[in-house]
Amino acid sequence: MAVKVISPRFRWPANAPKENKLVELIDVTIFDGSQALFDLLASRSKEVFLTNITAEKVFIAPRTRFLYILKGKMLDIVIPTNVEMNLEELYISDVPLTRLPRNLINLKRLIHLDLVNLMLKTLDMTSFSGMMISTLDIEKMGSVITSSRFSKLDNLTELTIENSRLGVNFDRLIAPALNTIDLGHNKLRSIPSSLTKINKNIGNVFITDNDLQTLPLDVFIGFNSLVQLFAFSNSISKIVVDKLKSLPELSVLDLENNRLTEIDALSKVALPNLYTLSLKGNRIKSLKPVAQWATLQFVYLQENPIECRWVRATDLVNSDWSRKPHIQIDRDMCGEVR
Repeated sequence: MAVKVISPRFRWPANAPKENKLVELIDVTIFDGSQALFDLLASRSKEVFLTNITAEKVFIAPRTRFLYILKGKMLDIVIPTNVEMNLEELYISDVPLTRLPRNLINLKRLIHLDLVNLMLKTLDMTSFSGMMISTLDIEKMGSVITSSRFSKLDNLTELTIENSRLGVNFDRLIAPALNTIDLGHNKLRSIPSSLTKINKNIGNVFITDNDLQTLPLDVFIGFNSLVQLFAFSNSISKIVVDKLKSLPELSVLDLENNRLTEIDALSKVALPNLYTLSLKGNRIKSLKPVAQWATLQFVYLQENPIECRWVRATDLVNSDWSRKPHIQIDRDMCGEVR
């Protein structure tokens, strides 16, 4: 049974079961006696949604497993101590919190934490050290993200920091299980050099929708497990390779919507598993042969000023999907299909 509360005058139905899977509170002011009502609802529910709630403090009930706080005027979240907490997922969005809840470490079962559009002045990653969090999503934060001490997150597999004022220093972040990192929409002008110090076993890197002007692939030296690199929607005009010899597991390289005129530097790198190369929306007129990458299946070149003489001279641009790699250009380009 789901209980939806749209008024603080709500009374617990006499025939309602003692336990409920879901409680949803909308446009409720919680104060004094209303807080007791909230405590009653939360204590009987495993899943709680709070929308447009006005409250100085909201207490997390030990029984609650999923708590979603969406908009409102909530100033503080209280986490009880000396009691076993069952919270697994916590989503906080669009509330004027100026600091993280105290006693976060007491949420020993928390595996998914989303912090979106809060008013934290700083966000110290040390606050999460020692927790079981596997997915950490930080978005639209006006805060500078720091780490005052070494932060060890042994179970962290996915880290997203988007639309934030990135003062990020990964020098003190230890995340041996990290597989995916997303640093999109942060107006980055360079890839944080400290990224390489977190964990070189990362499989997926997203640095999309930033202000990168060059792509220095040497940053990824030693990233032997990197499978996907997404750097679309930047201002990249040059790929720089100096010491990088190989990205042995890279299968997807997405450089769409940049300012590239050529990708010659890539020929210096062994890419034995490259499957998809996306160059759509750049300034490329022609490509040197890409047959050196034996596993390459698809090259996307739509929305580039491709020269027709190159199209006619190469046998790689074709409409025969059985021939690999298959290079896709605009449908009407030089009379070619696809």
